[in-house]
Amino acid sequence: NYSAAGFKSKSKTGALMRSMVLPGFGQLYSGRKISGFSFLLLEAGMIGMAAKSNNDYLAFQTEWNTQLVNYQSATVPADIADYKVLVDQARSDMMDSNDQLNLFIYASAGLWAINTIHAFLVGPKPDDDDDEEASKSPPFQLAYSPLTNQVKLQWEIDL
Repeated sequence: NYSAAGFKSKSKTGALMRSMVLPGFGQLYSGRKISGFSFLLLEAGMIGMAAKSNNDYLAFQTEWNTQLVNYQSATVPADIADYKVLVDQARSDMMDSNDQLNLFIYASAGLWAINTIHAFLVGPKPDDDDDEEASKSPPFQLAYSPLTNQVKLQWEIDL
């Protein structure tokens, strides 16, 4: 049968590579649409929240610069005290926005890492009988060697 000669079976490595490019694509490649779209939407949400936090930071930075100029040019003690409060509030808001931005960036990176690991572990299963035997065993094996009195961890990746 020549029609199947060019067909390549799906692999866990293929799912891993696709997930590294765009979160959720490895799961979609494996036929897991719900988890694929879930990772894709969660990652898009994290990036959107990071962008919002960045815009808030820039707005508070502009407010801080404006109030700082007013504070530095003020000569009346009451105005100086009022501008100092406004400068401190703008700086506090700016730092809070920066903390949120960092949180969403780290959460996005963590979600990306979980996504790639998930895509590899639950990747597509081969169709061939020989490959099914190999896919039944996990990619790693943990065993105790009584000769050396040590635990051995072996990791295998099919390429």
